[in-house]
Amino acid sequence: MAARIEHVVIIVKENHTFDNYLGSFPGADGDVLPPAANPPASDPDHKRQTWMRRQNDTVHRVQYSQDDIPA
Repeated sequence: MAARIEHVVIIVKENHTFDNYLGSFPGADGDVLPPAANPPASDPDHKRQTWMRRQNDTVHRVQYSQDDIPA
């Protein structure tokens, strides 16, 4: 019998995708992306249209590691 789910945790991080933060997490089934600069080189426009345009560009499809994200 499969293990029951005991907890659900929802993580909300402004203006980042699942893969930016958790794509390489063991068992996450996410994409492994190139490492992100920390701190980021720039703070892009936060309008939805901007994020839709850049969702597949190589400049912003990057990933933060466990060391980049404080507990």
